[in-house]
Amino acid sequence: MARPCPDLAALRTPKLEEFWKQNRPSELKYCSDRLLAESLPLYGERKAAFVLQPSQLLALREEAGLDREKVAAELGVTVELLTSWEEDRIRPPASLSLIYPRLREFNL
Repeated sequence: MARPCPDLAALRTPKLEEFWKQNRPSELKYCSDRLLAESLPLYGERKAAFVLQPSQLLALREEAGLDREKVAAELGVTVELLTSWEEDRIRPPASLSLIYPRLREFNL
C-alpha cells in the first residue's frame, strides 16, 4: 500500500535530497499533487544547486531510454504535463531534478 507523500515544497534542500534517495514516486499517495504544488510560484524559486534545467531533464529521460508515457505513469501525471515541464512551458518541480537521475533504477 502506498504511503502518503509529504509536502515537497515545505522540505528544505537536504531533506528533499534524502527523501528522493529513499523513495520512488509510484509508491507514494498524492505524489502527482505534491509535484504540481512544488512547481507553483507561491513558494518562490528554490535556491538549490541540484535543480536541473528542463533540457537536462529531457536529456536524462532520453539517455535512460524511456518514453514520456512510462515516466508520466511513474510520476502519476499526464504526458501533457510532463511534456510541459521538459519543454519549460511550466516550471518543473525541483524534485524532478532528484527523480530523473534515478529513472534507470526504476526498471520502467
